Amino acid sequence: MADPSAAPPRWARAIASLAIGVLAVAAMAGFLRTTGRRSDLDLLWQASRFLLAGEDPWSMIGPGRTWEWASPLYYPGTTLVAFAPLTGATLETARALWVGGCAALLAWAVSRQGWWRLLVCGSAPFLHASVGGQWSVIVAAAFLLWPLGVVAVLKPTVGLATVMAAPGDRWPAAAAVAGILLGGISLALAPDWPSAWLAATSTAPHMSAPVAHWRVGGPLALLALLRWRRPEARWLVALACVPQSTLPYEGLYMLLMAASRAELLALTILSYIGSFAHYAIAGQHLSTVQLHQLSGDVLVLLSYLPALVLILRRPNVGSLPCWLARLSTAVSRALRRQTA
Repeated sequence: MADPSAAPPRWARAIASLAIGVLAVAAMAGFLRTTGRRSDLDLLWQASRFLLAGEDPWSMIGPGRTWEWASPLYYPGTTLVAFAPLTGATLETARALWVGGCAALLAWAVSRQGWWRLLVCGSAPFLHASVGGQWSVIVAAAFLLWPLGVVAVLKPTVGLATVMAAPGDRWPAAAAVAGILLGGISLALAPDWPSAWLAATSTAPHMSAPVAHWRVGGPLALLALLRWRRPEARWLVALACVPQSTLPYEGLYMLLMAASRAELLALTILSYIGSFAHYAIAGQHLSTVQLHQLSGDVLVLLSYLPALVLILRRPNVGSLPCWLARLSTAVSRALRRQTA
């Protein structure tokens, strides 16, 4: 997908990435100060503190619990261990490091394909994710930077989908190493965290897979399998099949499906239309489940399906990781033997 000849100088990309990171932090600080809300990082910061103190964060965080939050703790112990270093800083500093670092990494990753790719960082999903301290920024960067394959064990839904759809074998390798290290440490700190985590994630009625949004054509996302040799096509299908919040920031991944300036501009404009639609829906005082359901419909209509159209216009060519190439060869041989 990348054209190395179009890559700007590294020093210029580094400066631009740092600037975007600073702007993302400023946007988050202004938003939280104005609205009085908390970011998703606040949850991880506090949960990691509980874990390091020998407490059970899955029983202490949630509605009406020791640390009040709108939902139970859905993150695994591996995530809390990874975020433990940030607990040594103040919450405000931790927010800035997380949001600024994620934004800078995404800007660095996309700018390798040309300055025009930085429009991704001006999209509505990027802004939603930055002000809320959400994961979609780092997950999007992980599709382009193999060391970030660690997101597979930090955000096991969209993170694992991203790593398995990536173009090479280094992504799963990075995830496996991170899983062994973080998994071992987390089990040493809290041996029973897997059962507590699974119990929490079993009650997440607001989460849904985009493919399950039947009334707006969610299953059509599976048509991207017709271009299965393309990494972005595999990524779209994988993301469509995993449960997620389906709020506007989840649309950031679809912006990376663009292969030209015109495509990216079109997807960015649609992302703002989707954001306005989300706010219109949110103003109707719906239940959490209803809000996520309708926002998911908007996400499918204005993010997934447009990206699908762009992918289907391309030939079915692209790089395959070794594991997928071997699987493809095995399936082809089996089919030939059956038809012989």
